[in-house]
Amino acid sequence: MDVAVEIPKHTVIQYVRNKKNVPHGVIVAIKSDDGFSIGYSLCNKKDRFNKRMALKIAIGRAELSSDPAILAMAMPHPVKKMASAFWARCKKYYKVSQ
Repeated sequence: MDVAVEIPKHTVIQYVRNKKNVPHGVIVAIKSDDGFSIGYSLCNKKDRFNKRMALKIAIGRAELSSDPAILAMAMPHPVKKMASAFWARCKKYYKVSQ
């Protein structure tokens, strides 16, 4: 299954990898009016990871996300482990002082 993904301009992408360094999720940040929004996607262990599908899901969540605190509460553990470093990277990239 080939999924077309339109990646917005100025999108920050970071893949979530397992202990064997194989990607199984993605975190994205997209530019918004008040800085940036974050979205994520994590593949179920029973499924095969598809980068395009993961990006499509993560970008969709980033476009819908409004409150980063609520998003952080809903993040699965593998994504949460990377979230603070990713957040700092995005603040620097988007020049936001939140």
